[in-house]
Amino acid sequence: MKQVLARLAVVALFAVISMPTTAQAQGLKIGPHVGLNMDGSDLFLGVGTQFNLPIDARQMWGNIELDLYPFIKNVTSTRVSANVLLPFRLAGLQLYGGGGLIAQFQSFDLPAGSPLDDSDTDIGLNLKAGFLLGSAGDGYRPFVEFDQTVGAGSDFSLRGGIFMAIGGR
Repeated sequence: MKQVLARLAVVALFAVISMPTTAQAQGLKIGPHVGLNMDGSDLFLGVGTQFNLPIDARQMWGNIELDLYPFIKNVTSTRVSANVLLPFRLAGLQLYGGGGLIAQFQSFDLPAGSPLDDSDTDIGLNLKAGFLLGSAGDGYRPFVEFDQTVGAGSDFSLRGGIFMAIGGR
């Protein structure tokens, strides 16, 4: 079941990434990231998207991320989050903050015949804040962000990566 949900999450992420020109005109960005889960000291790898999300007259960003934890022994862990971010400028820096929903899928390598559950799915809230380096006109923008998950593991993590523009900026 966990593998089916993880595959559906990957398909949904790629569907958002490959949206036709409407999304491209809205400044779709995609890029890899690496992070550290501070509560478990676990390294994770991932990919994320960021796109303009006009809500009323206020400019906001949509953000979808997929995180994989490939270095945890005897556990396969995947996290998918969907967030709404509010960008703002402070002292020349492009900052953002916001939050959304997160789903965590885990499966455990248990000994044969174990009565314990071999998979787990948790849903929670995700709060995040970060900043982008470079200017909005650049084709790529490095970023650093912090996020706190409430539920779905209740973890604090730090991630850094790069967003590359696809279509409009």
